Formats: sequence, C-alpha cells, structure tokens
Amino acid sequence: GGSLVLEILGTGIEGYADYYEPVRIHYRVYNHGPARKITLGLAMDVGRRAIPAALADNRWKFRQQLDMPAGAMREGRLIIPYSHSYGFSARKIRNVLVARFEGEIAALADLPVLKVSQPVLILAREPGDAAHIQTALLLYASGKQGSGDSPPEVVVAAGRAPGIWHEYTPVRMVVLARRWAELTRAQRKALARWINTGGTLVVAPAYCPDWRSAPWGGLSKNGGRYGTGDINIIPIEIERG
Repeated sequence: GGSLVLEILGTGIEGYADYYEPVRIHYRVYNHGPARKITLGLAMDVGRRAIPAALADNRWKFRQQLDMPAGAMREGRLIIPYSHSYGFSARKIRNVLVARFEGEIAALADLPVLKVSQPVLILAREPGDAAHIQTALLLYASGKQGSGDSPPEVVVAAGRAPGIWHEYTPVRMVVLARRWAELTRAQRKALARWINTGGTLVVAPAYCPDWRSAPWGGLSKNGGRYGTGDINIIPIEIERG
C-alpha cells in the first residue's frame, strides 16, 4: 500500500573513456507509504512490456536493497561495470530502473540514452582564465587517456557553478580554476558531494590557490581519493606551460 516514486537525477560516465569506464546512475526514491524494504535494480535491454520477464532472468541486474521508512526520501547511485557500459550508448536499447516491493513492481523510471561525448567542465571566474589553462588541461588529460582517444570537449562555466550536486552528472570531469572561497556555500557543498559520489576533479592551483581550504585540502600535492571520487592537481610546471 502507499505510493513509491522513483526519479532519475542523471547518468554519466566515470573517468575518461567513452565505452570502457563504468556508468553511474543517480536516483531519488520517495516513499509516501508505510515503512518497507525495496529492491532497486535495472531491467536492461527491454521494453516496458518485457520488464516482468526481465526480472526473472539475467537482464535484472545491479540490485540494491533499500530500507525505506514511512515518508522517507533516499538519494543514491548505481555503478554499472564497464563490460555493460556500451548498452547505455546504443540508441535502440532501453534500460529501465525498477523498484520492487514484495516481488511486485512498485515503480519504474526510463533511463535516458547516455551521451557518448561528455564534456569537461571548467569552473572559472572569467572566460579568459579558462582559455589560459585549456592547453594545460588537454596536455594533462592526454596522459590520462588512451592513445586512440580524442581530446575531450571543453565547456566553460564562468561566473556560475552548479548549486545542486547532480547537475554535475553529465560531465566526465570538472576543473576548478577559481578560488574556492569565491564559490557560495551551496556551490561548494554541491561540488564536494558530487566528487564524494564518484566524480573526478582537477584543480588548477594557479587559479585556485586556496584549494587547501576545501574539504579535500589535506591531500598530497598530487591529489588522491575523496570519498569514492578522485582529486587531481595539475602540476605547476604543466599549468604554466
């Protein structure tokens, strides 16, 4: 009894490669009914009419158990291993996020087609600042990518950073090229949470000299792990060309 609502906040590719890195799916579940335990997972390569059959065979994948108190809301993510990632880029394949309760389908949400080209987002104070570090960024990224990969698409967000963490989901990497203190509290919180859930951040220290005051400021000069995400610091010699 009671209503369960399932919402897709965003999908994105972890890391740098388009086809061979895990896919992440950020979701939100609302439980408007009594306390219950639900099973959340994917019905892959199916249409809505085929979902019940998919739940009975190996197309029902990557399951999570969620304890949902009455009136609760949960946000989370599913990570899809690289061996299954290609299906999210193929336009003729449908993937559906499914919530089950006591064996019955309680809620469904269609997953959008994952864009193969995912940009690098540069958070800069001025467009010119971002332009100055793009060469360094591409040089840095080339060392992270396979030799056959094309340079990443670059998008500049000058003057405004997302204030909601899942707005970062479509990008593969964020470059921080402005002072940490210049971001609002909501923007800092959103960026930190996105990284903590698996995002990749590259810090340009010449443009973000106060990065040590960020929650990950205790990392080494080369960066490291923050939650389930990665922090990378562009070496000064590369950044300055």
